[in-house]
Amino acid sequence: MSAISWLSGAEMIALGWTLLHFCWQGVVIAMVFAIADRMTRGGRAATRYFVALISFALMPMAVVITFANEMRNVPGTPNVLISRSFTTASAVKTSLKSEIPAFMAPVSEERKARITARTEKALPWVDGIWMLGVLLLATRSLGGWLHLQKLRKRARWAIPAPVQAGFRRMCDKLLLAGEITLKVSNEVLTPMAMGVWRKTVILPVSIMMRAPLEELEAIFAHELAHIKRWNYVTNLIQIAVESVLFFHPALWWISRIVRERREVCCDDIAVRSCADAVLYARALLRLEEQRSVQTQLAVALAGSKGSLLRRVSRVLGEGMTMESKMTSGVRVVSCGAVMIAVLMGPRVKNPSLHRYKIS
Repeated sequence: MSAISWLSGAEMIALGWTLLHFCWQGVVIAMVFAIADRMTRGGRAATRYFVALISFALMPMAVVITFANEMRNVPGTPNVLISRSFTTASAVKTSLKSEIPAFMAPVSEERKARITARTEKALPWVDGIWMLGVLLLATRSLGGWLHLQKLRKRARWAIPAPVQAGFRRMCDKLLLAGEITLKVSNEVLTPMAMGVWRKTVILPVSIMMRAPLEELEAIFAHELAHIKRWNYVTNLIQIAVESVLFFHPALWWISRIVRERREVCCDDIAVRSCADAVLYARALLRLEEQRSVQTQLAVALAGSKGSLLRRVSRVLGEGMTMESKMTSGVRVVSCGAVMIAVLMGPRVKNPSLHRYKIS
């Protein structure tokens, strides 16, 4: 209990009840999201992303509101563990006799008082276990962030002039103001966009050497779309919420959907920027060959294999609506190439770190 000794008794009680209440609140929010998501499944990618993001944001909001309400409902004194049953069971019976029928009061109120008292005795332990989980996840996230900063510092500036010109061309096309740095690194195998004030795109050396310039520009468009939409900041907040409310599966489910929809929104921007859906699909497949496990604090282009296949299929579908000149035979060959590349692609070498990857 020393880990939470700085909390007063009232705060510990309020925090414990807040965590317990969030167990059912998270389920309700997830159910509402599932209904809203189904109603908007034919809508634009940005709309569906907004619905998922709002649903995710409702979870920490529910916790804050519940905690404030619990603090009002639980009077207490500093450093004293108090009970929400302010009177004994006999006192409760006496005070409620005039308001509640006699056949109801003796059983229901006594039982409620006993359950409440027993629950509150366990709340400090609930708080302690929760804080331990938050500490572990926060430490891991901080380690990932520090690792990314080291990667950015070690990345090189030596960029061929045509590649640098293509990057600047995409910055102008997306109307991005401010300085955005392009670097290359042999320590990453997928492109990464990071930074709030010092915005940086890190390109793997292997991709820069193998991919043609038009594919590189399509990749730049996706990463710059992350910067344009401030996804790095959103992702940091998302990781913080995950660390605090780690115990609820519904939060992880909605969080995963938010990341998938975020990538789809950037895919749409990239397709519009390069004006060729097939070209962008080829860039995605080339990146699949260079997959690597990245940390969750970076906004990486490649997702999981299942999500990548859906994204490529969706991109090709978007290309057809954009009056692409693909023939039906080329479509079949392209889809076949996608499936072969995904099935035969390299496996993740460290599954325990896969959850850090933005997808």
